[in-house]
Amino acid sequence: MAGGSYNPDEARDEKGRWTSDGLSSRAGSGRVTAAWREKALPDSSASGTGMALAGHVALYLPPQMRRRVDWADQAQGTRLVRLLGCWNADAHLSDEVFRARYLSGGVEDATVRNLRMAAAEASKAATHGQLSDAARHLADAVRHVGIDRWSGFVERAAAKVDAQAAATGGALSSRDRAYLVRYYEPVVALAKKYSVDPMLVLALGAESGYATAGTYLKTHDAFGMTGGTTDHMTYASSPAENVRHFFAIYGAQIYGVGSDADAFLKALEGQDVTGAPVKAWRTYNSEFAEQWLKMVRDGIHQMRRDVPLYQALRKGE
Repeated sequence: MAGGSYNPDEARDEKGRWTSDGLSSRAGSGRVTAAWREKALPDSSASGTGMALAGHVALYLPPQMRRRVDWADQAQGTRLVRLLGCWNADAHLSDEVFRARYLSGGVEDATVRNLRMAAAEASKAATHGQLSDAARHLADAVRHVGIDRWSGFVERAAAKVDAQAAATGGALSSRDRAYLVRYYEPVVALAKKYSVDPMLVLALGAESGYATAGTYLKTHDAFGMTGGTTDHMTYASSPAENVRHFFAIYGAQIYGVGSDADAFLKALEGQDVTGAPVKAWRTYNSEFAEQWLKMVRDGIHQMRRDVPLYQALRKGE
């Protein structure tokens, strides 16, 4: 890694490109300082994340490959972040199936692994340090692909995603779109604070048919926070209040699970990552645990499909 530290607040021109080389020299270890690692990303949009990601990738590239202004094209950065989101949504696939679906047969195993690790890290990044971790894997992929071929590689991968969307209808159901219109923003805002993938929290909407059925019609609680019995229902006056209630009750339990679905589900069932009960932690569903786990796992798969489609829809509006 190059010696220097990345300043995410440096000046850019009207097209979002850096107006300097972006690397401020610093004697010492050559690592991003702890202060920078802990600094929250100021812009969590796809374009903002894409530009910040480009800066961090540059630090991991050798000087001769650090064509930072060329790499940090805002449109390509946005496209890449959306690609990473789609790739992470299919984290359950084997490398072979993933390569066939999103890449080409000529992509090396190491590149596939680095792209998938970058997608997983980027999906949960709330700080520059976390985004830097994603950038390390992405820079390895850039080196394998080649800086001169990288733009074409991203374009071909994006075309594959578009083809996949077309093959599956490429559209949200009216139900899921309505749910995400109401719940996406408040969930994303608090999920970032608690370092958890918002798709995992949104998946709990399966409890209510994504805010269309069951106790939701009485309580306006899309997440079914009853503890397995209707004796302890949660009421909400708005989606934002519903989300605040969820994080107030379960935020400490799910804190820091990132995109780890197993850890998320164990935490909601009052268990640590090993499955051991944690004293004083609540149990989300104590009566029908097996059915509930299957329902939420299906919800996670659904949201990992729906959220990238919803993000693309918002971009086009």
